[in-house]
Amino acid sequence: MSFRPFSASGNSVDALQRGVLDVEEGLRSLVKKQPVVAVVGAAGLGYVLGGGLRSRLTAVLFGMGARLAAAVVVRELSAALIPPTTLGNQPTVSLKGDSK
Repeated sequence: MSFRPFSASGNSVDALQRGVLDVEEGLRSLVKKQPVVAVVGAAGLGYVLGGGLRSRLTAVLFGMGARLAAAVVVRELSAALIPPTTLGNQPTVSLKGDSK
């Protein structure tokens, strides 16, 4: 039994080249339209590729993000579950104890 090396057909190589060009065009468009997002994304990618995932800083940042996300979820759920009250319909109480 003999093994033949993988030979790519012209169609698959062309498809790969088109895919690479599409990604490059998308990245260029992102950099032109939203340069801050592109810089933050590049910094994040560099942090991950540089081995930052196992650092203590990542654990602290992840913990802060999780607490922030939980606070947002609790606030949204409480807003959805507790109906808003209008101040005009609520009786007010004076210092003498008489309601207006």
